[in-house]
Formats: sequence, C-alpha cells, structure tokens
Amino acid sequence: MYRRRRIAVAVTLFVVAALVALGAAWAGSAPAANSGAGPAATTVHRVRSGETMWDIAREVAPGADVRAAVAELAAINGRTDVRAGDDLVIPSGLGR
Repeated sequence: MYRRRRIAVAVTLFVVAALVALGAAWAGSAPAANSGAGPAATTVHRVRSGETMWDIAREVAPGADVRAAVAELAAINGRTDVRAGDDLVIPSGLGR
C-alpha cells in the first residue's frame, strides 16, 4: 500500500517537474521581436468586413513583397485567418 503511494507521488512529482521544465524551455525559446536596443514600434489594425490578410499586408506595406508581409503578419499574430473585428499587431517596417 505504502509502496504504491510512494510510486504515485514520485510519478506525480516527475510529471510536474517535466511540465515546469518544458514551460520554461518554451518561454525561453520565443524569438526576439527586435534585435535592436529599444522595443519595436507597432500599431494595431482592426480587421474590417471582407478584409483579408493579403489586403492588410498590401495596405500597411506598400511596395513590399506581399507574400513576405503576409508571412510576417501571420507569424507575429499567430494565425493566418482573420475575421471582421479581430485586432492584428502590425510592426513598423513590415515586409522589409
């Protein structure tokens, strides 16, 4: 009886320790948004009805490669699909 309890406690502690270690590793592996000295300047864009990520990329990064700008927007915001009313973080210098 006591042996099972000790094994259960040991397994539980191991799982908790593993989750904490994975969480710390995941948090520490996030890429830096800006390698410069100060924080990157950003704006927030509220998606309008009928607007796509491509439309937004063309609007905020005129003259830039739209594919690269869309990929950067998707990476920064963690998604590729948008709906009306969503807020997207737009970094300065998008697509450059």
